[in-house]
Amino acid sequence: MILAIDPGMITGYALGVNKKLVEYGIWNTKVRNRTKKMAGQPKYYRIYNFHESLSAKLIHLPPLCRYKNYSVRYVLCEDALGFQRGRAAVEVSHKFRAIVELVCCKQNLPLTYIQPYDLKRFATGKATADKGEMIRAAAKYGYEGNDDNVADAIHLLFWGFNFLE
Repeated sequence: MILAIDPGMITGYALGVNKKLVEYGIWNTKVRNRTKKMAGQPKYYRIYNFHESLSAKLIHLPPLCRYKNYSVRYVLCEDALGFQRGRAAVEVSHKFRAIVELVCCKQNLPLTYIQPYDLKRFATGKATADKGEMIRAAAKYGYEGNDDNVADAIHLLFWGFNFLE
């Protein structure tokens, strides 16, 4: 089984086995805001929330997943080379990738990073595809949503099926 992730505040993920998409979704790693009844979380909890989501997916699959007897054997992650957003976004992006590396190391799982332009070229045939084009291209794998993070994760997964197996 392969786990493909597009890490970020909203992390897209896709799980697949035997060249089939098994599950996809998002992990919302945003921090909890303060309310009258509950204290808020500091910003660094983003990293904790991401770590918990990633670890849970690697350690056990949801009980209703028909592939629950499988375990993740490989992790693919979109890299951040050329990431051009603001300084805070770049910092968080690098921290998320460090968590991916740490968790993969602890679980003894191979990890491969794919550059965004290579992923876009694989998915659409051009390295400059926009988010809409990536979402539309993911439809060929059965994706019916409109989240570009999930679409990227699905493309990562099928990149893995083509180049790793």
